[in-house]
Parts: sequence; structure tokens; C-alpha cells
Amino acid sequence: MKGVKDGKTFSFVLDNIDWDVKVHEMRSDNQNKSVHAVATSLVFDRVSSEHRPDDKPQQSLASCDVTTLVNLSDNDLEDQKQIYKLIAGDILCEYIPAFSFLKDLVMHIDFPMVYKSEM
Repeated sequence: MKGVKDGKTFSFVLDNIDWDVKVHEMRSDNQNKSVHAVATSLVFDRVSSEHRPDDKPQQSLASCDVTTLVNLSDNDLEDQKQIYKLIAGDILCEYIPAFSFLKDLVMHIDFPMVYKSEM
């Protein structure tokens, strides 16, 4: 596998799937069934997290203050709004023919990104 040879880290993602199959007319030879299955995926990390510290205790997301984790400055928020507008403009012009006449007016996104190839 190329990802393993390249030294990328990965995780196994397991999903337990349970469902009931109910019969319309129950008899001794025709009973409801409970079906169980497991779906498995192998997910490679696109961006390594080896440089991130892991010496602090984990915490529940339910009790976590997300604003302390994602602390954006006013400039970051404004940049993010502008990027969302550009993405929306690109999508409108490319996938909805009625907006194609605006294609030359919409700036196309080509921002320098740290992980551009991973995206």
C-alpha cells in the first residue's frame, strides 16, 4: 500500500451496524430477525499530527469550550468570510448555467496554502 510505504499514519474506523428485519406475518418458521454487521475503513492522515502535543488530558467535547480551541482574530474571521464568498461565487458560476455570465467577474481561488497538495 502506497500510504504505508510513504510512512503515513492511519486509523481503522469501525462502524457497528444493527437493524431489525420484521416480518408481516409471524409464524414459527418466519420470525423477526436482528441483523448485525461491521463496516471497516482504513483512513490515512493527509496531514501528519506528529508535531502536535499530546501530553494534556483529553476532554469531553460536550463540556469543552470550543472558542478556546478555535480562537480566530478579527482579521482571520474577515478573511474567512471573503473566502466563503469566493467559493460560493465559483460554485454558482460553474454549476448553475444562469450565473455563467458572471464568471469573468468572480475572482477564482488560488490562495497560497500550507497543505495545498493535501487538499
